[in-house]
Amino acid sequence: MKYVLTQDMIFQRAKIHNFIDITKINFMGYAFNDISEISKCINLESVSFSSNQITSLKYFKDMKNLKELSLANNNINDINEIRYLSSCKNLKKLWLKGNPISRYREYRQYVINYIPGLEKLDDIEINFSEVLNLDEPRTLESILKNRMSGTPEAI
Repeated sequence: MKYVLTQDMIFQRAKIHNFIDITKINFMGYAFNDISEISKCINLESVSFSSNQITSLKYFKDMKNLKELSLANNNINDINEIRYLSSCKNLKKLWLKGNPISRYREYRQYVINYIPGLEKLDDIEINFSEVLNLDEPRTLESILKNRMSGTPEAI
């Protein structure tokens, strides 16, 4: 079944009737699997879609003001989705725990590699030594080499 986020839902939740003026939105626990309408809110700074059924990060790629993004407990299983967030230069806090991608051994390093300005991942501060490890950027290929038996390896 498709659970679609609509324009009316966004306007009602934000109490604003103009996509451009919306800077904060929270749709935690709604079971949405289609949130394409959120991409019209290009000035969002803080977003929560935790505990839904989201599978892609592409809706956030043009949000240049995005500072906090909470997508914990969704269905994001393709590690390449992280690349959509690399254009979010102001992103400081990101929550992806509980998604299939968070079980990859080098998930944390991969995210830090693609979002270099990030300060917190899954409510854990990014420390200096993790940034230093970026001398050898992680690639999708290196992560896949560390998988066991075709399933994501736990951290």
